[in-house]
Amino acid sequence: MHCKEIFSFLTLALLPLIFVSAPVFVMAQSVICEVTVEATRLPPKEQNDLRNLARSMEAYINEFEYTDESYDVTFQMKIQVFVETVSEAGSEKLYHAKAAISNNYDQRYFDKRWVFVYRPNDPLYHSGVFHTITGFLDFYVNLQLGGEFDLIEPLQGSRYYNAAREIAGRAKTSSYSQGWNNRAIRVDEIFSNWRLREAKGKYSDFLYFLSEENKSDEALMNFRDFLGLFRDIFDLNSLDKYSIEFLNAHATELSDALFYYRDPDLYEDLITVNPTNRETYQSYLDRLEY
Repeated sequence: MHCKEIFSFLTLALLPLIFVSAPVFVMAQSVICEVTVEATRLPPKEQNDLRNLARSMEAYINEFEYTDESYDVTFQMKIQVFVETVSEAGSEKLYHAKAAISNNYDQRYFDKRWVFVYRPNDPLYHSGVFHTITGFLDFYVNLQLGGEFDLIEPLQGSRYYNAAREIAGRAKTSSYSQGWNNRAIRVDEIFSNWRLREAKGKYSDFLYFLSEENKSDEALMNFRDFLGLFRDIFDLNSLDKYSIEFLNAHATELSDALFYYRDPDLYEDLITVNPTNRETYQSYLDRLEY
């Protein structure tokens, strides 16, 4: 299925996206990010120094077009920063923080070791040169975009994962390499899990065809492919973190869609492959018995 064909289905809220009414030739994609910075553990002066950081981070992300795909779409993102300590290295202040990054839906990351340099009211801008704050932001924006575009079409997120990998590679050789080896491992793990990435596309196709008249057979075929890919994933690693998180996020939505077929075997298959969400699947199975 081509990307443009997915429009009518995506408006059903499969993704945490906002689609804007615009001609198909418009090319404007944005990331709308909400940022919070909590620094209550720091001395008052450092807390005051960071008072404008969240606003600067939001502007850095929200005012930049990260993609050039051929349709109009806005991606939602949330970053919560928890600054724990501050130290000095020469004339620089190093802030040590943790961060939670999500799309408020099916992508959630927790970064335990972020060290950044910041002077009050320093501007943040896109320069192509590694910077402790902008490099971190660009890494996670691209990591999220990789997942979003894989959901639109199988493996379409590769360019964004590659962008995140390049950022991590540059960061590991910088003077501020703390935490970047783990980030590089994270993006490599996600990028190399092609079964999950293909399964996301199959899931999108399943919902798309189910929304189309006389396409329920094609939808069911994509669901079975989707389930087969997850069966293979869990045969290799029953605790695959990102696969479990995806199924957790979509368990109710998937169950709602499958109810169209009123086939108990479909829910039994889901329970077998994904027992973590047994309670959700069983609740729909029980409804079929009435």
